[in-house]
Amino acid sequence: MNPLRVSDGSKFASFDGFVLEVSGLSGSASSRRIAVESIESVTVGPAGSEWMFGVKTGKGGFGLVVSKACAADWEALAAAVRAALPAR
Repeated sequence: MNPLRVSDGSKFASFDGFVLEVSGLSGSASSRRIAVESIESVTVGPAGSEWMFGVKTGKGGFGLVVSKACAADWEALAAAVRAALPAR
């Protein structure tokens, strides 16, 4: 799998089939790297007047406000992660 990348203002994400990396959390340079085996679900959708990219793991997770203009890119990333999730 070729790495999938999303650039959305100050937020960035990449997925290589094994690890999801997201930066720009909470409006800072903070980043998270999560192995696909640890991910339970990935979502993209409206949350009030904003769009959110959400990741749920067995130990919590996080949400990231994303632009509506890049929602299709975030959904493509989420779909790639969902396709790589191990069967549970």
